[in-house]
Amino acid sequence: MPPQVKQQINELAGSLTHLKWQTLLSNFVDRLATIIFATVIFLVILWIGRLVINSFFKKTRRIEERTVFLLFHRDKVALRRRPGRGLLAG
Repeated sequence: MPPQVKQQINELAGSLTHLKWQTLLSNFVDRLATIIFATVIFLVILWIGRLVINSFFKKTRRIEERTVFLLFHRDKVALRRRPGRGLLAG
């Protein structure tokens, strides 16, 4: 095979290799950007869904009844809560 043909084949092979890598890298970057974008959108949808679900299922406030003693002495008032256990417990 003549040297000119070998040189042309080598140049062509080098160009194809360069084009192949360039194509692979551009495809990789495009796919990576798409994956990142899709992940961000998915996380935003999850976050919004959680906000909506939490707003529908808010815990109701619990109202507890307490018994207290009001002790009046002249013009003063003493406020005492009943103990949880013992003789005066609820």
